[in-house]
Amino acid sequence: MNQPTQPPMRPPAHLPVLTEVLQEGELALPASLPVTDASMAPSVADESPVWPPLPELPTLPEVDLSFPPAAPTPRVPTPSETLALQLEQAAVRVRANVQLQVDNLLEARLREAMAPLLAQQADMLVFRLKMELTGMLDDMVARAVSQEIHRQSLE
Repeated sequence: MNQPTQPPMRPPAHLPVLTEVLQEGELALPASLPVTDASMAPSVADESPVWPPLPELPTLPEVDLSFPPAAPTPRVPTPSETLALQLEQAAVRVRANVQLQVDNLLEARLREAMAPLLAQQADMLVFRLKMELTGMLDDMVARAVSQEIHRQSLE
């Protein structure tokens, strides 16, 4: 599998191109810099100045410019799905209405059936309470009479 080789990339036209290659140990200084050692002075033949290196500039942190994933578009239901949804909603409403009617009817029937039984139980409770109170009252009167007799006998 041979891949075609790509030609070397050329820099954009607005960027300067390095045309001189320095050998290791050679140093080209601009004429404006003072030279303390004569061996390091630039030659007269060298007319192009070499600029000192620029200071390192701060860089911006990397920013993620990718867009978040798009929200999925809601799916439009088909007419048959819309009809099925409407039927389901209608069924829920009908069930709720029927349940309410059944509850009301059951409550009414229970009240009708329970009314005589509750009245009978209430009458029996009233009768028992009267009997209990009558017995308690008789006991109290008997005790009061016996205390009065005992007090009169002591006098």
